[in-house]
Amino acid sequence: MRRSLALVLCLLIVGGPATLASGDRSPGQKVQSAAGADDPLLLSPAGLGITTSLRVPDRLHFAFASAQLDPNAWRIAVLQAQVLASRAGDTTTLVCAASADEIARLGEALARELAASRCRAVVEAYGRFGVRVDALDQQLSPMDGEEARIAALIVMPGPESQQPIRPLPLDIDNRPWPFGYRDHSGLYLPSEVFFESEKSDLSPDARALLDLLAAATSPEVEVYLSCFQRPGEGMSGPGSNSLARARCQNARSNLIEHGHCEHRVINGPIGGASVLEVSVDYPRMNILIDETDLSGHLSSFPSCQ
Repeated sequence: MRRSLALVLCLLIVGGPATLASGDRSPGQKVQSAAGADDPLLLSPAGLGITTSLRVPDRLHFAFASAQLDPNAWRIAVLQAQVLASRAGDTTTLVCAASADEIARLGEALARELAASRCRAVVEAYGRFGVRVDALDQQLSPMDGEEARIAALIVMPGPESQQPIRPLPLDIDNRPWPFGYRDHSGLYLPSEVFFESEKSDLSPDARALLDLLAAATSPEVEVYLSCFQRPGEGMSGPGSNSLARARCQNARSNLIEHGHCEHRVINGPIGGASVLEVSVDYPRMNILIDETDLSGHLSSFPSCQ
């Protein structure tokens, strides 16, 4: 079993230009984010319909013993790549970790290969934008759980680095995802968030994507959420959409916690929740932001109190 798993992990590793280092400290001890105006992941002006500052998430998460980017993690990697593609002179490092419970299950050698594979998966996502990473750092974390199963991006501005002076590049014919919103900085934001099978809770990456959309929009815009579930999900009878509704409610609560008007976050123009008739690995939630609100023509809903 261990030999087979080692073969699978080795096949996941994609070659790249980065230098691979290793360490055994907690990712929290080494992953230090830049702050303030010098933070390369902080975009200002940004936002949709309003001018604000947005910070692209600096880390993404993996499932247990997996080096595969799920749809939420892949979107975070692409958001990071969009920013990195618009800059020059920075030094970029990916710090990728395996958790203590993975080490206990796989052993130290395979856990190191797993951490390295996670870095390679992110590098592969960056490659679509021609983004290179200067260094990869693999770590074995003393912590358990999803917060330790990460790939974290560290960007250090170099002496010749440039803050973005033009909109972030976007090939209209080759968008990273079919539907989304382009903000004032040129960042192309996704309009979908995904859920794990049989779960309604927001994963850390799903929450990070929702946080980004919440920061990008005025509290007074109308946001429509439409959630889905596969047939048979949720331990419910045929045609039930209770799990999809729970997913929408959790997302709605998240947006309200970030300042959006309770009466303007609506569970869907098509009923809010549906059961997909096809099998999909990751049930999704569609996020529709009222374009008339973004253009400054707010609806007849009362203002936030």
